[in-house]
Amino acid sequence: MWAWRPLGGSEAQAERSHKAANCVMSQLMLRDATKAPELFEKSMKVYLNLAERACAEPVEAKSQSTTTS
Repeated sequence: MWAWRPLGGSEAQAERSHKAANCVMSQLMLRDATKAPELFEKSMKVYLNLAERACAEPVEAKSQSTTTS
């Protein structure tokens, strides 16, 4: 699922790290978009959509696996 994994870490740890990084990056993009919306608003929206989709994929996969079993 993930292209990278922390040294000695599990996939669950990698997933948590990835989600945390998305949260931090979204906050930074939001801060920049607030200061200069003409420069960062579109980038912030695109990144936020990508982060939301990445976080929703495991939830959707889990819900599909429980409905099919």
